[in-house]
Amino acid sequence: MTTATERFLKYIAVNTTSVDDAKVYPSSPNQKVLGAQIAEEMKAMGLTDVIQDEYGYVMGTIPATRDKGPTIGLISHLDTSNAVSGGPIHPAFVDYQGGDIVLNKEQDIVMTPSAFPCLNEVKGKRLIVTDGTTLLGADDKAGVAEIMTLAERLLRPDAPKHGKIRIGFTPDEEVGEGTKFFDLEKFGAQIAYTVDGGALGELEYENFNVGYGNYHHQGRERPYGKCQESNDQCGRCGL
Repeated sequence: MTTATERFLKYIAVNTTSVDDAKVYPSSPNQKVLGAQIAEEMKAMGLTDVIQDEYGYVMGTIPATRDKGPTIGLISHLDTSNAVSGGPIHPAFVDYQGGDIVLNKEQDIVMTPSAFPCLNEVKGKRLIVTDGTTLLGADDKAGVAEIMTLAERLLRPDAPKHGKIRIGFTPDEEVGEGTKFFDLEKFGAQIAYTVDGGALGELEYENFNVGYGNYHHQGRERPYGKCQESNDQCGRCGL
């Protein structure tokens, strides 16, 4: 079997940064590129009904090995945030025993437990980090890698019996457009789970919704510097 780590490192090599206010969908072409690669991987693994539609959504089926139970869906997203550079990503492994993590000595980029308290919870674990100049892409390529690795496991002859499982990978989640063209009827799951963030063993049954808006203000520029008529404030211009 291919490990989730091996898959993750392969997926993050494709820069899938989404773009705000794009006039196309998905908002960046590499989302479709990565989706096509994953669709081919799904076919080679033995999933059925594998498609990538015109909007970049990728879907496939792990066939049932028992008759009972609902169709379950597993979903994650292909894009990454545009808040920081999406590549080229230079991953590194850290066997973390506590303290600071120097990501980039030349640029003095350091992760500290004071800034990232979650580091206190992963002592003794092997971490994957970047060189500090890009994001890592774990949101949500870690989820993609986990789902794909589970799929490979469930397609083996010695896998536990299970019902029909549908897999869906979506574009543009980071810019709030992940569900824009998602075809629920085509996906066909009675119950679905998003594999994206959270602690090990944690299930979230609520979500937060974030909205944003842009506005343009037209006004008169306030003058800066000393009043032209006096070395002191003249009171006429508010300086």
